[in-house]
Parts: sequence; structure tokens; C-alpha cells
Amino acid sequence: MKKILHFSLEKIIKKIKLSYYNIILGGLFGIFRSVILVLLFLFVFSLISKNNYNFYISHSILISIFFKTIKYFLLIFDDF
Repeated sequence: MKKILHFSLEKIIKKIKLSYYNIILGGLFGIFRSVILVLLFLFVFSLISKNNYNFYISHSILISIFFKTIKYFLLIFDDF
């Protein structure tokens, strides 16, 4: 299955004439877009109900990991 998927993706890439740089940049910008959407969702959720927002943030493992990684990257870029 993996070989078939890889072969079909290579065929599509060659037919559209995309480079691997475009694919990598598309993936990076896709991740960046998803981070922006999650932050927007959390902002809107906090505006609707602060009590539910605090409960959700304190009991969600994924959101706590997400916030820790954002703080980590902000600390890295703070040195520059």
C-alpha cells in the first residue's frame, strides 16, 4: 500500500511539475496555518465562556502540550 501511494504521489508531482521545495513549504505553511486556527478557536472559545475555557485548558492534555511547545519556541526565538 505504501509503495502504491508513493508511486502515485511521484506520478502526480511529475505531472504537475511540482518540486520537493514546494511540497516542503506547503507542509510548513500548513502547520503554521493550523496553529493559527487553533489559537483563533481558543480565543473565540475564551470569549464565549471563561469558566468552560479554563476547565477545558486545565483538563486537556493536547492543549497543554501545545502551549508548552509554543512557549518553548518563543524562548528559542527570544534569544535572537
